[in-house]
Amino acid sequence: MTEAPIPLSELVEYLNSKRNLLENSYNRYTVETLMLMLDNSRLHRLEKEFKLYPTGLELPVFLFTMMEIFRENFHNDDKYELVDGLVNLFQSIDIDGDGHLLWK
Repeated sequence: MTEAPIPLSELVEYLNSKRNLLENSYNRYTVETLMLMLDNSRLHRLEKEFKLYPTGLELPVFLFTMMEIFRENFHNDDKYELVDGLVNLFQSIDIDGDGHLLWK
């Protein structure tokens, strides 16, 4: 049975309340680690999702998609660390800062 996705507002509120802990603690889900976890099958799933959004993925859709793609690689206890890492990944890929990621 698939768990219901975490509401984005809950994630944002939690991350904001724990920002100092996240900045000062080790997060195993770094940008580099997440990129290395994107094997060919995950990249293919991600590309299919991008094709559904021709104007690009915004952060909430990106988070939901990536959480689904990495579902088997994290425990429920890690979800906030994973979201923090995915937000950092999104921000590092969104070079122009427009809040949308395009597949090119």
